[in-house]
Amino acid sequence: MKANKSTLLDLYPDYLIADVGQKTATGFSSVLNSQVSHDMITRLLTSGYVSSCRLWIMVKPMCGEIEDENGVLNIDDSIEAKTYTDCNELIFWHFDHTLNRSAKWVNFGTAIYDNRKMSLPIGVCYLKKDVSHVDKTGKTKRKSSISKQEHFRVIYQRRWNIEEYHKSIKSNTAFPKSPTRKEMTKQSHFTASIMAYVKLDRLKIRCSKNHFALKSIMLVNATKAAWATMQNFSEPKAA
Repeated sequence: MKANKSTLLDLYPDYLIADVGQKTATGFSSVLNSQVSHDMITRLLTSGYVSSCRLWIMVKPMCGEIEDENGVLNIDDSIEAKTYTDCNELIFWHFDHTLNRSAKWVNFGTAIYDNRKMSLPIGVCYLKKDVSHVDKTGKTKRKSSISKQEHFRVIYQRRWNIEEYHKSIKSNTAFPKSPTRKEMTKQSHFTASIMAYVKLDRLKIRCSKNHFALKSIMLVNATKAAWATMQNFSEPKAA
């Protein structure tokens, strides 16, 4: 298969939705019967091509189709645990009030166009601690050159849809399951998972089922296919 970056970026979110395990470039290649090499998807994720700009190009036509007088722009941020990942500008320590201790997270923000029928992410940014400084105790720490307040000047109005978006990308489109170690490849994977959310939202309207119901159907069909394969393996071979 001759696949350019645009084609690969169309396929990768589908893989994030459909696959039920840890997401890897090798797994992506296997699903496509090695028509796309794992190196091709690795190069895509490290290139910087998968970006907020690319997300906007994807959803802009859809925004025009669903635009109405009830539409609002919501902006909110969320964090996702990355416990076993080394710290860098993208992954750093936050205090987790639910655990009553610090933990490693990625902090990201999303702008979402919401018209009550659909919630389309139209932009994403990642809060990075890209400046080192020494605190009063003499310890070297990191801080952001751009504050969260500067990233988000608009307060959201419809909290429920924002929360549904955050829940879906974490549960249904593999946002936490980055197969990579490098900062750029992680960021590209996160953005691709948001693109996968857009694809799920299209299916939601087409099939009149929410994201979790759609994912459940996929999982049942995957189990049926695995069962059929197991039964085929178990049948005695003809002499």
